[in-house]
Amino acid sequence: MGIKQIVLLGALAFCFGGCGSSEKAEPAKTECVCETAKAENGWCESCGVGYVGGEKMECKACVDKNMETAGAGKCEACAAK
Repeated sequence: MGIKQIVLLGALAFCFGGCGSSEKAEPAKTECVCETAKAENGWCESCGVGYVGGEKMECKACVDKNMETAGAGKCEACAAK
């Protein structure tokens, strides 16, 4: 293997490996939609809470289950607690 191939392989490894920065990008903050979630039964990603029938819920799976089954209660994980 010649020097050109070694340099090329090194350059490719650097390009695909990134610059080595240890900083992680912060996830983008989402806008609070609690008022809409309360009114329309839904989840506020920003606050990490949801509402079904005006009742505050802290488990997204429970909110999803209630939305799919018209108020069927808790998700499997919460029901098992």
